[in-house]
Amino acid sequence: MPISEEEGEKSKPPVYKYADDKITEILGRHLPKKARKEMRVKVKDNNTIDLIVPEKHIPAIIGKGGKEITKLENILGLRINVIRGAHEYEEEFERYEFISDYETTKLTETKNHIIVDVGEESIGANVKVYVEGEYLCNATVSSNGTFKINKKSGVGKELLNAMKKGKDIYVEVD
Repeated sequence: MPISEEEGEKSKPPVYKYADDKITEILGRHLPKKARKEMRVKVKDNNTIDLIVPEKHIPAIIGKGGKEITKLENILGLRINVIRGAHEYEEEFERYEFISDYETTKLTETKNHIIVDVGEESIGANVKVYVEGEYLCNATVSSNGTFKINKKSGVGKELLNAMKKGKDIYVEVD
């Protein structure tokens, strides 16, 4: 049975998947309860893993002065890179990227939302979204440089349809 390579990742031996699962199980015993449900583990190499968690759980995982993360590294015997995960790990479906001379608009479809990434330089800014030059909606950029639109809303349905049809989607920062 052929094993396909994940897009954007080098092909890794199947043992890495088993390692991911076992490390996830071990970390599950030592991480805060809420973080366990939202974490992902990826084995980077023989000595390092990425622990991907929502930003709100990072302080509890690292601990004061790095005490908690050091304890976890000693338990596993591995170096742990704690990485801020996006959007509580909703499964990703559709991706869209519009690039012009002036800006890049990145949209990602997840189970319930369309995540629009406008970059951390726009945190707190009010933005306007346009499809094919027609005004669609306003939004405020969150602390991670993105904003969410519910897929079931009228705006969400229209935006998702535009993504799937490859229409020009433009975000104007006020």
